[in-house]
Amino acid sequence: MVKLSDYVVTFIEKEKVRDVFLVPGRPNAHIIDSIGRNTNMRYVCFKSEEAATMAAEGASKLSNRPAVVVLSSGASGTNALTGVADAWVDSTPLLVISGQTRTDEITSGAVRQLGIQELDIVQIVRPITKYAVRIEDANSIRYHLEKAVHLARTGRPGPVWIDLPSDLQGMDIDEDELKPFQPPGSPGSGGDGETDEKIEEAIRLVREAERPVLLAGNGIRLAGAQQSFLELVDRLALPVLTSRRGADLMPDDHPLFFGRPGTYGQRSANFVIQNADVILSIGSRLSLPQIGRNPKAFARAARLIVVDIDKHELGKPTIRPYQAICCSAGEMIRRMQEKLSEGQRRDISAWIQRCREWRSKYTEPRPNGHPPEDRLDAYAFIRILSQSLKPGEIVCVDGKAPLTFVMHSFRFKEGQRLISASGLENTSFALPAAMGSCINSNGREIVCLCEYRGFQKNAQELETVNKYRLPIKIFILDTGGYYIKDTQQDYFGGRYVASESEEGITAPDIRQIGAAYNLPAFQLSTRRDLESNLPEIVQKPGPFICDVRIDKSQKFEPKIVYTVKPDGKWIAKPLEDMYPFLDREELKANMIVDLLEEE
Repeated sequence: MVKLSDYVVTFIEKEKVRDVFLVPGRPNAHIIDSIGRNTNMRYVCFKSEEAATMAAEGASKLSNRPAVVVLSSGASGTNALTGVADAWVDSTPLLVISGQTRTDEITSGAVRQLGIQELDIVQIVRPITKYAVRIEDANSIRYHLEKAVHLARTGRPGPVWIDLPSDLQGMDIDEDELKPFQPPGSPGSGGDGETDEKIEEAIRLVREAERPVLLAGNGIRLAGAQQSFLELVDRLALPVLTSRRGADLMPDDHPLFFGRPGTYGQRSANFVIQNADVILSIGSRLSLPQIGRNPKAFARAARLIVVDIDKHELGKPTIRPYQAICCSAGEMIRRMQEKLSEGQRRDISAWIQRCREWRSKYTEPRPNGHPPEDRLDAYAFIRILSQSLKPGEIVCVDGKAPLTFVMHSFRFKEGQRLISASGLENTSFALPAAMGSCINSNGREIVCLCEYRGFQKNAQELETVNKYRLPIKIFILDTGGYYIKDTQQDYFGGRYVASESEEGITAPDIRQIGAAYNLPAFQLSTRRDLESNLPEIVQKPGPFICDVRIDKSQKFEPKIVYTVKPDGKWIAKPLEDMYPFLDREELKANMIVDLLEEE
């Protein structure tokens, strides 16, 4: 016989999970005790469930393996929702185990609450998990654990949740009597004749194209296929673009890499994708930030071949695939490698040269100069930071402004990793994710880029950073307000309602926060600071925090903007027509495809 909570922890250990991210409470006391008695497990206590879940997210995104979060009940579960939603949207495998009140205190029917801290968390999380279940029979624990972990990591990965009442945690169970889970055939594994024919047709289309492009997404990393992807690129010898989550799949200095397209992408990359005649998209879900908010204008002259493990992504209304292939990115790459021959292909040297010209001329986001020396430009900060980092370093970044600046100006080197939560544009993600990445990688130094409001949501975890002496280099980008002010200036007559420091959107002195948690603190506020001090600061050992005072007039440029019609309808520009606008003749000269007429 074995105590059920001991069985759960041993199961986690057998899944090669070493680190558990947790917040203790009475409803999970048995599980906490079992973790503490297991000499092969490490646990990290967080101040908040939001941070614990996002730390597990960071660990999972770095390792490509399920990470484990242990929570209590009631508010402990609801506090974790943002992290779980992140994992759902970004296809990140997580196993969340929550404590629950006793089985005889769980309400049913119309009674809202019966037990202490009781809440039906399973019904709340079911829409944002691949599997969510409350254990009602102690002898079903093996089945549900095995099923949950199987679903978390197979097909399109994602979070799973097991809710475990406190009285069941302490029960003794007979391992020999436990029913196992028998997994069905793996979805998206391919192998059928129809998929073979589609792959052969995709190869033919790419080989015959005049202007082919390969768009690579994070599904390639989720499939563990990064190296085989690079080998495929060498064999196909065609231009490559990456999605936001796939930005670290290949170094920027690769001769076939031409950038990151999108609504806030690089102008040069947008020219490449908009002028393509065949696009092979592998592992990218072609989100609206990727293709723009005018989907009909996206790659309008191209035959779009979309490879996705999720059949629902292939049928969504914002894309019109010429060919849709439902299989994993890894399976697609492997089978393309098998089917590729050394046969004749069209000469695309002129097309590659054109892509190089675009990259040379239009990649820098602000070619017309930078703010004066007494101000700090965000793009220049990211550029100098990027130049100062070594190959193989790990960068965790918040959503919105920090991620946008990184997508424009960071130049990835060999082996560097980008850990982000781009699906929800989560602005409180970077700090806990950096902690999880650091713990998962046995204490490697992590560079952390925080949005200053989001940083304050999890600033309490600086005590955890200090306690475990996690070598995290935390840069906090203070932009002086919300970036809705960009939209307010462009479309609402410059009325900055609830978006600037004058409206109450203020931040404390970051250096004093550092002192409170016994962390060294630095500040950058001018271009002179940036050029003379940032390279030196980056080389200092972490942990430390650095307050980066971005120029308050900083804008996202280039970007896709809207035309506002007399009837109030907003029409997004196509990806090639970014603001600040090029002269119409210059834009026309850069388009092989016909320009769209204004609607």
